[in-house]
Amino acid sequence: MELEAVMERFALYTGLEGTALAAQEPLCREAMARLEEQRNRRELTDRGRELLAAAAAAMACRRHLLLCLTAGGSLTVGDARVTRGGPVDTAAALETEALAAAALWLRPGVVFRRMEE
Repeated sequence: MELEAVMERFALYTGLEGTALAAQEPLCREAMARLEEQRNRRELTDRGRELLAAAAAAMACRRHLLLCLTAGGSLTVGDARVTRGGPVDTAAALETEALAAAALWLRPGVVFRRMEE
């Protein structure tokens, strides 16, 4: 899993670019590290790298959204304004879906533990 791939997917999920995107690199690195800790020994294919990068980006996206809401109560991306409620659930669903897609390369139970948190 490469940081560049995670950052590209994170940008797609959040709409961030430039310095705003670069400022979120620590969130992406943390998500990558968490997934690397949960990796199984299965050989990592190109598709596996892509799915793990998407999962890491989704994890970072959810944390980014939560941090934005905690800090100020709203988030604006483009023309959309996000407030508490539905978007947090949407980000959680994105993360769960991405983890499920990457489950083949993760230790058993990772997806289920994340869903319960």
